[in-house]
Amino acid sequence: MALIQNPSLGGGSSNAFVLPLTQAVTSGDFLLVNLFWKSSLQTLAATPMTDNTGGGSLTWTQNGSTLTWGNYSLAQYYVQNCGVGSSAATSVTAHFTAGGGDVALWLAEESGIVTSGSPFDTTALYTRINQPAVTSFSSGAMANSTQATLVLYGMAVSNTSANVAFAPSGSWVQLGVHTPITGDGDDTMMMRQAVIVTGAYAATGTCTSASVSTSVVALRPIASPSSGGSGGGGMDGGLNGGFQ
Repeated sequence: MALIQNPSLGGGSSNAFVLPLTQAVTSGDFLLVNLFWKSSLQTLAATPMTDNTGGGSLTWTQNGSTLTWGNYSLAQYYVQNCGVGSSAATSVTAHFTAGGGDVALWLAEESGIVTSGSPFDTTALYTRINQPAVTSFSSGAMANSTQATLVLYGMAVSNTSANVAFAPSGSWVQLGVHTPITGDGDDTMMMRQAVIVTGAYAATGTCTSASVSTSVVALRPIASPSSGGSGGGGMDGGLNGGFQ
């Protein structure tokens, strides 16, 4: 499994908030979206996520339920074994019934995730929590994982200010740079970590004193890495030289 791209964008929204991708998606890959928005000002549309795949959008499925605290919400959507239609998607769009609120949208395209059956570990389910006024944040631990070889994605968002100095801790690796929404003073960060032993994993990091909402999810690769041998970065596709 390997991270292919992880574009992100934050700003004020209209009824449709469009995230341009770094490149067209690849058939068979897994797409994961984390969506943060000011839900006191806007409600998600009946079809909240679409893309511009030629011939019609892929079908986006929500993972778990929406986390709402105060005026804000955080939700996660995915496409498993994505198709490319007559042309592959180059953007994704979050849809609302009204504009005017602030939005941050993060996408991760991961290759090598199972293409049938659940893409998620059967016991280490999507976990998220809100913590007020913290300098060290945690999603809370998922249940102990069933599968040893997994790729984990963590998301941290804050409505305290546009820069709360987010930084991952432990073996987590930050993806790209933090993506702020300067108009409303919000901050977001996405993280990734590959693991090869079962465990009760949590997304963790540090920040300046802030209200932080954090989530973590565990994805199942198609196959475990072979032991021994030579060459390459192994299952993790060479990201930073192997497992994170």
